[in-house]
Amino acid sequence: PKLLEYNADTPTSLLESAVCQWYWLEDVFPDADQFNSLHEKLVEQWKALPGDEPVYVATLADNEEDWVCGTYLIDT
Repeated sequence: PKLLEYNADTPTSLLESAVCQWYWLEDVFPDADQFNSLHEKLVEQWKALPGDEPVYVATLADNEEDWVCGTYLIDT
């Protein structure tokens, strides 16, 4: 037997969970609302960090999924 992985129904990265699913929902079901508010919560939590201490985000340079997730965290 051969096992194939198919993740079309489960997001594999933070960007898919927070942004891509939102745009898909707006395109396919414009009158519906997204169940999660991950993007908004990330933005609020960054604001809630104390002081002006730097935050470091590390990713694997040769892993596109990690790099995209890290870049998205920085953008929020």
